[in-house]
Amino acid sequence: MAKALKRPNRGVKRSKLYVLNHSKMPASLIEPLFITNPTELALLKKPSTRQKIEEATFRGIRNYFSK
Repeated sequence: MAKALKRPNRGVKRSKLYVLNHSKMPASLIEPLFITNPTELALLKKPSTRQKIEEATFRGIRNYFSK
């Protein structure tokens, strides 16, 4: 996703979020852009950027389950 959006990869963080730890199915939380960052907010307003996020999320899920 970082490559598709040309944004820095901040890596994987582990957390004890309730929604992730109490799910009965595989779960993931992604934060591709931050609305508190004016540059990223401007990107998020573009339909093309949202499409890139959707496609990168799909590819990531597909790759995970194809292993």
